[in-house]
Amino acid sequence: MTDNNAALAGDFTHEDIAALAARGDIAQLSFTQRTTPLTEPVARGLASLASVDYFWLWCKTTRAALRHVFALPRLRELHLMDIAAPGRLRGVADAAHLQVFRGSWLTETDLLELARSPTLRELAAHGSKITPRTIDAFVAMPRLESLDIEDSHF
Repeated sequence: MTDNNAALAGDFTHEDIAALAARGDIAQLSFTQRTTPLTEPVARGLASLASVDYFWLWCKTTRAALRHVFALPRLRELHLMDIAAPGRLRGVADAAHLQVFRGSWLTETDLLELARSPTLRELAAHGSKITPRTIDAFVAMPRLESLDIEDSHF
């Protein structure tokens, strides 16, 4: 993969995202400064991208939109600033290359979905809801090497 980095800021549309397809494989992609959450209709434009290695979502993103993020080819690392309704977190187990996930304010259901990842090596879940069920799920993760649950609630 080349050092092809891309960024979108402000209230971009799915067409703006789809226009990134001409760049080919993207090493680092960042979305920032949205005044409204990244929603599923806007995130659908991600399907046109060849691949993204590192994705920095520095904007509120709905759980439903994250299904399209996890479907990105060769996604290895995802940093998520803020997660929001609607929907359930889905598609983590299908992200075949995902090794690093960093997020905040995750629910028990979100964490249980993340624990389904067969490839995740590093998981950061700051300010999240940790329960006995999530601890059991983390322990069962086949490749987990690092768990950061700073400021989380037990």
